[in-house]
Amino acid sequence: MLDKYTTLVTVAESTSYTEAAKKLYCSQPTITQHIQQLEQHYNCKLVRRHKRSIELTEQGELLVDYARKLIQLEQTVTNRLAMIKGKHQALPIYVSHYFADTFFSMLFNCPAHGTCERCPYELHSLSYKDLRAALLNNDTNFAIMPVYEDDEAIASQFKIDVLFEEELYLVMSKTHKLASRKQLYLRDLEGQQMLLPQSYYLQQLIKKSLEPVQVQYLQMTNFSLIEKAVEQDVGISFVPLVSEQYMNDCLVYKKISGLTILRKNAIISNPENPLSDVALTFYEHIKKQFS
Repeated sequence: MLDKYTTLVTVAESTSYTEAAKKLYCSQPTITQHIQQLEQHYNCKLVRRHKRSIELTEQGELLVDYARKLIQLEQTVTNRLAMIKGKHQALPIYVSHYFADTFFSMLFNCPAHGTCERCPYELHSLSYKDLRAALLNNDTNFAIMPVYEDDEAIASQFKIDVLFEEELYLVMSKTHKLASRKQLYLRDLEGQQMLLPQSYYLQQLIKKSLEPVQVQYLQMTNFSLIEKAVEQDVGISFVPLVSEQYMNDCLVYKKISGLTILRKNAIISNPENPLSDVALTFYEHIKKQFS
């Protein structure tokens, strides 16, 4: 039943079933089925669908309020039980693929690592979708991952400690026709094939910035695969770049005049569930590395 409550809350925060399906990484029929099952269970209409929007009924608004409380209560109970069970188990560290690839050494250069034999680290490198699910399902009470303003569920339910903000640079192969240009404008991207990572929220961030021009989009799994594809001239892409030391020597990095795409990375934690001593030590260590 909890998954259906999560669906209802997401629908309430979205403009349509389609948008809710994107946020939950499921199909639109699944959204419809969950709402129908709730309406059958409570024997009342919860959501009215219009041509381009949805509207909660009075009963729907009431159930959304209680659904949020039930979801939070489930998260709290699960986490408290896990903390008791896991006092002497390995500390699970959930990070994005990008963070693990780029800042791997920082994850293990921590005072707490190795000082407690019964609390080794266990690294989980996941996609944004899976990290988001891990937080919302209470599989972990903190994660190191990107932050997107459009993700209302994360923004409203969790504490966000921003570590750094990075700019997304346009990358292309050295043989690409735009590689030799000293200055690029947004109009120069017209008709180009743009490679996108699979993260819905990152896709939206890039697409909104490119709305004035017509480009062809091709989705790929992650930045590592995208960079390999760019090297082979499959297309161009926007990739995050913290500093020049992380540049790929096989690629050309460009800024678009008048265009800036920024993304934040943060430690995201559940304020309702306190961290263990080892987790708190790790948490503070990572924050200090980027202060």
